[in-house]
Amino acid sequence: MLRTKQGLLPMICGLMLIAGICNAQVNVSAKFVPRKGSKEKSAPDPTKLSDVVALEAKADSSAGVSRVTLEIDDKFQQEKKAPPYNFEWDTLAERDGPHTIGIVAYNANGQTGVKRMKVTVENKLSLGIDYYAEEALLAMRRGDEVTLEKSARKAYRISTAIPEAIRAMALLTGLQTDPNRGISMIDDRQSMIQKDDPVTIEIRNFLRLVRAARNPDLIAMLPDMRAGLLSAKQRAREVLDEVKQKTPDTSTDANALLTRGDTLWNLHRYTEALDSYERVGRLTTEAKLQRRLQMRIASTLLRLGRVKEAESIAQRLTIEESDLTAKAVLGAVLFAQRKYEEAGRTVEAGAEKKNAACLTVGAMTDMILGARTRAYKRTGSTFKLMDGPENQYLALAVFAENGSKDNARKAFTVSIMNSPLSGATLAEYGFQAIAFNDSPDRFIMALNIFDLALSADPEDITAMAGRAVSLWGLGRLNGFHDYIDRLSKLDPLSPDLFVMLAAELNRDPAKAATVSEALQRATKLDPYNYKYKDVPKPEVLATRMMRTRRIIPLSPSLLDKADAPPPIEETTLE
Repeated sequence: MLRTKQGLLPMICGLMLIAGICNAQVNVSAKFVPRKGSKEKSAPDPTKLSDVVALEAKADSSAGVSRVTLEIDDKFQQEKKAPPYNFEWDTLAERDGPHTIGIVAYNANGQTGVKRMKVTVENKLSLGIDYYAEEALLAMRRGDEVTLEKSARKAYRISTAIPEAIRAMALLTGLQTDPNRGISMIDDRQSMIQKDDPVTIEIRNFLRLVRAARNPDLIAMLPDMRAGLLSAKQRAREVLDEVKQKTPDTSTDANALLTRGDTLWNLHRYTEALDSYERVGRLTTEAKLQRRLQMRIASTLLRLGRVKEAESIAQRLTIEESDLTAKAVLGAVLFAQRKYEEAGRTVEAGAEKKNAACLTVGAMTDMILGARTRAYKRTGSTFKLMDGPENQYLALAVFAENGSKDNARKAFTVSIMNSPLSGATLAEYGFQAIAFNDSPDRFIMALNIFDLALSADPEDITAMAGRAVSLWGLGRLNGFHDYIDRLSKLDPLSPDLFVMLAAELNRDPAKAATVSEALQRATKLDPYNYKYKDVPKPEVLATRMMRTRRIIPLSPSLLDKADAPPPIEETTLE
């Protein structure tokens, strides 16, 4: 044996390599990520951490990894003994200011690898309960669940005894877990919450809306749904008064009038929104603002049924081939004209490039043409770009197309919470009540839902059509006749109108030829979806109407997000 120092070293190292000890390096990496199960779209900023943040760690070693731990300021917090090495850190338990995060991985030999990062916690609890309770309320009103959660938790962290904090936590509890529990927290006498306070009433009714939307019993949900919509209508009136006071008709501020128009659009006041947009057009010639404005005008005209005018604007907007969002507007026009294949071709390039508006139009067109798998994928792609009432409505539709009743109800819950006065969402759910139920009460269920839609918007033609087919299914033929007359004046070129007209004429055997003519007229108007040779059953027609009566939700918000999608980032610990 070599006894020199130089001779022993290779021998020892060789033995260590055989034992798997030498060079068993532990590699560690970690990054902040959006929390799973939350609606966060991007990783938190390490310089402004607040509430609960998520970390995703990775570790490997030739000797195997036995455990990975999370340390905060060199103090042990959590341990994971097997992948995935995912951690959540509640920063509300820490003081504001700088901290050091450490991810420590251990291999089977006891060797370690460490990744550390300097971060800053910025919860700002000093702003107080009133501030965060108000933030939670505002977040509820705009459907921002991420901010609602953070604000409610902060208010409750400051004090668990102050009524405003309890009310904020009741809102969060009812939304995320159990609406009954949230309502009971509000109604608990010991909470000292003022039960007749307008904010208390608004939150309680919002939770009733949540409870209704999650209730599979469509009849039992109606009282809660009515209460929720009542509060939503009251709030809409308040917002309307606020926006008109802030930006009166006489305003010459183009940007303020544009914002006013957007608010009116979101309140489904399309005629007033159009007036605001047209005022903007007379005040500015700035190219970028004019482009945004014209797309809004076209989308609003579609909602008002003024398709020809919308087409003229869309054709001008798409002179520039690279303008993908403008292509989506043109696609929506073609969809309204039932030129479905052409609509699909128009948005194809934009959908491939993940333009949110093109994906939305493309998914709706796919559903009409029976391309359910692609519609599902495109709908999923929109959620990587945004999460609002527009793509929640899209999800509600695509789940229905794929026969997923439970997922459709979940999508309805989120959609109606974000936009409780959306007649389109309620009408879709009304048609689904017929399509997904064999119950003899399904037409009664649907009729009540269509009535809710009409209470939100008395001029909703889709809800009127849904009410008509429900009355037909119930055998209430006088009411059915009245709605056919109304639809003949309001929506005279709708194919389902001619099918319902054929159903009414079919009661008289002497009118067989006229029945056939009406069905042929429906086929001519929409050869993709209305190929009936005989009068269908009302439930069959209602299922078809569920598809063809949908609208493409090109809201101002969606148009802007399509032009400037928010970044989806992950932050890596370096």
